[in-house]
Amino acid sequence: MRQRAPGRLAFLAAATAGLLACAGAPPIPDVPQTDRPEGYEAATPATLAAQGWTVCPIARRDSQLEIRVAPGGKLARLGHHHVLSTDRIGGFVAARGGELQADLFLAATDLVVDDASVRAAAGGPYADEVPEKDRAGTRGNMLGPRVLAADEYPWLRVTTGAFEARRVGSSPPALLRIAGRTIGREFGVDRFDEGRITGRTEFTHEALGLEPFTALGGALSVADPIEVRYELVLDAAEDPACGTLSAPALTR
Repeated sequence: MRQRAPGRLAFLAAATAGLLACAGAPPIPDVPQTDRPEGYEAATPATLAAQGWTVCPIARRDSQLEIRVAPGGKLARLGHHHVLSTDRIGGFVAARGGELQADLFLAATDLVVDDASVRAAAGGPYADEVPEKDRAGTRGNMLGPRVLAADEYPWLRVTTGAFEARRVGSSPPALLRIAGRTIGREFGVDRFDEGRITGRTEFTHEALGLEPFTALGGALSVADPIEVRYELVLDAAEDPACGTLSAPALTR
């Protein structure tokens, strides 16, 4: 099949995500029928609260995840930079003394490909608009069996055990569950202040168990690294303490 380089090629990265292929995308998987992944128990926050933890739900619509990728190879100029985004992040962050822990999740089908407003805010190589037909093809491939396999694995999830947040420059150790794989990872935190957590981290395709997509004999490919940016806002509606929760030692 002949490829049309910048419009028909698409790229995936993921925190949670991975790699996008070209046109001819499989059907879009159905939205999950439950509101949380298997193994995420609603009783867990209540159990932690009974143990003295301050448990703060993630404020959906106020929080944001972005996954950015760039084209590589000799013909990189023919490819698009792509950004996946969502504000539908579920789960919680809990604190007790100098300890923190978190359990975060999102449905793969909630990832939006190349949202115009997100691209405009990102600026630079992301500022140009991607045609709707190419966005749709990219999304189909992202959710399909070659990448996230969302029919079989509809959820992306990041969990941590309890860890000390007092050491300056410390970084949360976490498990990323994506497309049936579990990957150990430290997630960088730029700032954790007044109930708001921002950070960045990077993955390689190898770390995610993926091979970079290539075309035109390798002259066009998806470049490493895959960049993940996030902003988590803690919901203080039920517990005002969540709006003041801070961890200065995690700020870098």
